[in-house]
Amino acid sequence: MNSPCEDFIRVCVDKHYKIVTEPTLVRMVEIDNPREQDHVVQMDTRGRVTIPSSVRHRYGIDGEEGNWWVELTIHKLEKRQDEDEGGES
Repeated sequence: MNSPCEDFIRVCVDKHYKIVTEPTLVRMVEIDNPREQDHVVQMDTRGRVTIPSSVRHRYGIDGEEGNWWVELTIHKLEKRQDEDEGGES
């Protein structure tokens, strides 16, 4: 017999799984070339990053077409000084 907590967790997981699997997968693109997987990209002021156009073109990814989701793994973030801000020479 499960505890009330275990039952609650199972129900939450079942509901979450149902929500995640409801959308119909139209197309999945797997980027398996390490040179295309690893990029250093600049984040814009709203916290967004852009997939390089060479990768989008190679795999036929059009951001204006459909509802794309990206699996993203962040290894590190750096704040860099803008070149026009000056700094020590």
